[in-house]
Amino acid sequence: YSAGTIKRAFGAAKAAVNWAWNNGELERPVPFLRLSEGAGRERILSVAELARLWSQDMPDHVRVFLALLIGTAARPEAALQLTRFQCDIERGTINLNQRDRVQTKKRRPVIPMAEWLRPWIAAADGHLVAYRGRPVKKIAGAFQTLRDAAGFGPDVTAYVIRHTVATELMHRG
Repeated sequence: YSAGTIKRAFGAAKAAVNWAWNNGELERPVPFLRLSEGAGRERILSVAELARLWSQDMPDHVRVFLALLIGTAARPEAALQLTRFQCDIERGTINLNQRDRVQTKKRRPVIPMAEWLRPWIAAADGHLVAYRGRPVKKIAGAFQTLRDAAGFGPDVTAYVIRHTVATELMHRG
């Protein structure tokens, strides 16, 4: 198993043991080893590789999805769930957290709207990533087709765009 899988399993076991100790089920706490994170598995694209991905022919809903990933550095799920009503064009902000969704530790913040995204957002009615007027729930298959057309392997996923944008922003200060 990978280091991440083992760490997740140990984390679940540790939580259960700690719960038992806190609730008087155990006489003393149980020590646990600290496990290393292991090597990251996410790939980072270069700007040229991201441009190669962008230059491919793709359906409109995939283009909007990719634009949102690049323009917001959002998680793919957040980009798919984004609606026009979460975007304030006048103030230039995007609230990645839906009104009825509880904020979690992963955070979906309010972010500034990239100027080049404004026309895409203004043109939307309802969900920004929509196909035939209906919100897109899953886009992995379409993204795989795009990735394959651009000549990338299975290590390039939609989530890689988030890491790529974050890394590029960090390097640019």
